[in-house]
Amino acid sequence: MAKVHKNIVIQGLSGDLGRQLRIRTSKISGQTYVFAKTNFETKRIDSPAQGAQKQAFREASAYADAHQTDPIYIAKAKGRKGK
Repeated sequence: MAKVHKNIVIQGLSGDLGRQLRIRTSKISGQTYVFAKTNFETKRIDSPAQGAQKQAFREASAYADAHQTDPIYIAKAKGRKGK
């Protein structure tokens, strides 16, 4: 990872540059970082147990998304944020 300070070429840039670089600017420090993009293409096949776990997580996530506006859920969750 390269830290870039006051570089006129990439000043103000953010996002992907082609398929090779990703440029980010920190909201806290204001510094610009340049990353080499990684290639995650893989031909790996999940085992049946891994597939079942992924499916269970998808279902739990969908359940949570659907019930976020439920008044009963809101009453139970009130005061628990950040714990």
